[in-house]
Amino acid sequence: QGHQPYDLSKDLTPITQATTQPYMLVVNPNLPVKNVSELIALAQSSPKSITYGSSGIGGFSHLAGALFESLAGVEMTHVPYKGSGVPELASGETQLLFALPATVNIGPRLKLLAVSAPKRLPELPTVPTAREAGFVDAEAVLWQGVCGPPNIPKPALARLTEEIRRGLARPDRRL
Repeated sequence: QGHQPYDLSKDLTPITQATTQPYMLVVNPNLPVKNVSELIALAQSSPKSITYGSSGIGGFSHLAGALFESLAGVEMTHVPYKGSGVPELASGETQLLFALPATVNIGPRLKLLAVSAPKRLPELPTVPTAREAGFVDAEAVLWQGVCGPPNIPKPALARLTEEIRRGLARPDRRL
């Protein structure tokens, strides 16, 4: 994909992890399934007939879909988009999507089957985790971190880490 003008291992100092976000297995409501087991049965009965969208080839939503295919033993058709793929899912152009919670507004145009988090999300207590749906190894979370310039002195790095973590833990910073 081209040469990068930096080396992540030499040019940046990791400071701390800032966020984690699980992926959600979302389907178009016209897909005749109520849960992950029914989705797998449908996909097994007609290989490649179910289309899943993603934010592009090699993107995390694509990889989450490929992981699902591998663990479930099914073949689906991948449809990459330049955006999130949510509008195409809602319109019925695709049938399935692995999406971040911030990109999806669950309502009558979308149906949520599972989350890829290690435990149920407090804001979605009735939605099973991938593990509860039978996929022990299907936890897929996106995380973001904070990095700084190379060679940050250890005392400064410790202080930055502590201050950033303290700021992120404040109740008024939670989503």
